[in-house]
Amino acid sequence: MKMEGIFPSYHMSKKSWISLVLDETLPDETVFKLVARSRSLVAPKHLRKTSEPHYWLIPANLKYYDIGAEFSANKEILWTQKASMQKGDFVAIYITAPTKAIRYLCQVLEANIPNQGYREEESIKALMRIKLLHTFMDKDFNSEILKNFGIKTVRGPRHMTDELVQAMSPYLKGK
Repeated sequence: MKMEGIFPSYHMSKKSWISLVLDETLPDETVFKLVARSRSLVAPKHLRKTSEPHYWLIPANLKYYDIGAEFSANKEILWTQKASMQKGDFVAIYITAPTKAIRYLCQVLEANIPNQGYREEESIKALMRIKLLHTFMDKDFNSEILKNFGIKTVRGPRHMTDELVQAMSPYLKGK
């Protein structure tokens, strides 16, 4: 950032840290925005606002489950929940190798549903009801494109990067 009162940090990585001069050079509003943005980037999960949706990226292996067939039959499905997804969160489903691309964008309608025999696998304890919002072409968000958004691998549930959320935002309008 090239602004009066903002300098590269001398004690941390100069790529992502800055030093602010607190001498009235910067307007209070600018300082507060920078601090809030910084806090949002490093806040532990328990300090994030629960009222705001979270944006998840989860893998799906077509060798084990044909999610496409299930979405063809119904736009709302029960899906394995392995993280702290909540009602209102958004979930992008990444199809693993050989596809290696985000194919589905969904919203969580209900979370923490006990698996009472719906899935045969005993290790699956909780399910979530998700609604399909958009189906992408595999070229839209393939692994090479995802690298540009800071996503190198998807081996388990993880939060989307801010850059990926921004890229998905046109598909989230009005949701």
